[in-house]
Amino acid sequence: MSAGIDEMGPKELLAWANGLGICRFELDGDEVRCEGRNVEIRLDLGEFSESIGGGRFVGFDFEDERDGYRAGSMPCRTLEEAAERIELRAVDLGLYAGQVMAF
Repeated sequence: MSAGIDEMGPKELLAWANGLGICRFELDGDEVRCEGRNVEIRLDLGEFSESIGGGRFVGFDFEDERDGYRAGSMPCRTLEEAAERIELRAVDLGLYAGQVMAF
């Protein structure tokens, strides 16, 4: 897990996300997904516009359709930020399935 966001492709993002031990992700095209009944977390890789400094990010999205509809999205500049978002939302969505590794 030594690669940074700049060196990642979808397969490396998948390996990193599953290495967290929070929930089980699968590759779906260029997206990395952890899905449950009526809930999901999605990750992908993107680039910030040069007008705001440029650089790569991990895109974090979630959907919750258990009781109505909730969703959210945010770009994460660091893997640590993405890991925190994944952990918090996995617990909230009932997707947490493992032992969190120190990050």
